[in-house]
Amino acid sequence: GAIFEIKRASPSKGPIAMDLDPMATVRAYASAGVQNISVLTEGRYFKGSLADLIALSAAFPNLAFLRKDFILESREIGVSYRAGADAVLLIARLLPSELLSDMVRECGHFGLTPLVEVRDSRDLEKLKGLPPGIRTITGVNARDLATFTVDPLVPAGLIDRIQGPAVYESGIGNPGMAAFAGKLGFTGILVGEGGVKESSQGPALVAAFKNASYDGVGRFWRAVGRRRMEKNGTAGETTAPQGPPRNRPLVKICGLTIREDVQLSMDLGADLLGFVFAESKRTASVAVVEEARRIRGADRFPLLVAVLTELDSALAESAITLARAGVLDGIQWHGEPTKGALDALERALSDSQGRALAGRYGALRIGSPEDILRYDSLRKEGEARLLVDSRVPGLAGGTGTAISETYVPGLAERKGLWLAGGLGPDTIRAALAAYNPELVDASSRLEREGGRKDPMALKLFFQEINTHGA
Repeated sequence: GAIFEIKRASPSKGPIAMDLDPMATVRAYASAGVQNISVLTEGRYFKGSLADLIALSAAFPNLAFLRKDFILESREIGVSYRAGADAVLLIARLLPSELLSDMVRECGHFGLTPLVEVRDSRDLEKLKGLPPGIRTITGVNARDLATFTVDPLVPAGLIDRIQGPAVYESGIGNPGMAAFAGKLGFTGILVGEGGVKESSQGPALVAAFKNASYDGVGRFWRAVGRRRMEKNGTAGETTAPQGPPRNRPLVKICGLTIREDVQLSMDLGADLLGFVFAESKRTASVAVVEEARRIRGADRFPLLVAVLTELDSALAESAITLARAGVLDGIQWHGEPTKGALDALERALSDSQGRALAGRYGALRIGSPEDILRYDSLRKEGEARLLVDSRVPGLAGGTGTAISETYVPGLAERKGLWLAGGLGPDTIRAALAAYNPELVDASSRLEREGGRKDPMALKLFFQEINTHGA
C-alpha cells in the first residue's frame, strides 16, 4: 500500500516543512486511508529525530511505522524496535553485503520488516545473499542519491528482477505518478514531499495507486527500462550483452512499410520499430506489422509501435486493434499530446475492466519556449518519457527537419530525452553530441523513395551511432 512520510527537509530540496506538526500530519494521512507512515529520524539533512518516531508510534498504535535513516550499524535495529518502529530502511548502496545480511537477520530477531532499498544491479546482487525465512520488502528509489535526479525508468527497469513485494520510492508528487507506479506492478509507494507539502492530495494519491495495476502500459515501460539498462549500463549494469557498445542511445526506426526494411532494422539492432497509421506516403499495412511480429518471434525486442495522429479513423482503429491483440507493444501519439488526449488513447487501448492492453507515449513538437514548458508539465504529471520533434506548421511529423538550435541548450539538460527530427547518417553525430539523447527516432532521412528505406543509409546511420565516442 501507500507509505506517507514525516519529513521536514531533504538534501535535494532543503527546507520543505520546517513547521510540520507530525501529529496533525499523521492524523490527516490516516483519514486519507494511509496505514503506513515513514518517519525520518536523521537530523542533519532531514531535520528529524527518534523523538518523532517514539511519540507517533505511541499515539497511533494501529498504524505501522517505518524508521527512515542512514542506518549503518546493526545495533540500530534494536534502537529502532525500542523507538516503536515496525520496519526499518536499509540502503543497499551504503551497506556491504555481509553487514546488510546481518541487519536483516537482526530485523528478524526483533520482528521488524526490513525495507531494503536498491538502485542498480549491484544492489540487486546483494539481495541474493540475504538470510531466508525473513519477510523482506524491496524498495526501488527513482532518485539518484548522488545527483538527486528522479528517473521513473529506473524502477521500471528493475522491478521484473525483484521477487516479493516491491515499493516505488521518490517522485510520487501527483496522481499520475502514483498510477504509473501501480501500472508497473509495484505493491507499494513511498510518498515524501508530495504528501508533506500538499497533504490535501493524499486521498487522490492513495486512490490513484490503489486503482492501478500491472497492465500494458507497465509492461511497455518495464521493457524500455530494462532495454536501456542492457544497452548503456544505466542503473549499474556492468557487463554488456552481445551487440553495440555501451552508452549508445536506444534507436527507433520509424515509417517502415515493407518486410525487407523491418528485417534489416532488426538485424542492425533497432530497439523500437515504428509503423505510421495515418495518411502518409509511409502509411503501414496491418500485414507488415503482423509480419514484423512473426519475425520477432519470442524475442522481447524490438518493441513494435504504431504512430497515430487521431483516434477517429479507420487507420487508427486498425492500429488500436493490433495493440489490443498484443501484436503491437504500444502507440506513439503524434497529435498534440495533451494529458486529455493521452488519457483518451489509453482508454481506447483498455479492456472492459479499464486495464490498458498496450503502452503509449506522446510526441511533442518543439517550436517555441512554451512547448518546452509543456514538455516539463507533462513529465511532472506522470509521463515517463516524451518524444520531441520539430514543429513544422501543417505537418505532424516525418518532415526531415531538425529542431531549431535555439532550443538545444534547454532540451539537452533534460534527462531521458527522446529525440526525433532530421536525424540521418549525416546529422546523427552532431545530434548525439549536442543533446546526449536517451533515444533517437529516424525516418525520412533514411529513405530513398515511396516510404522505403535506403539500406546503405540505414547501415551508415547505425555505424555512426555505434562508433560515436569510440
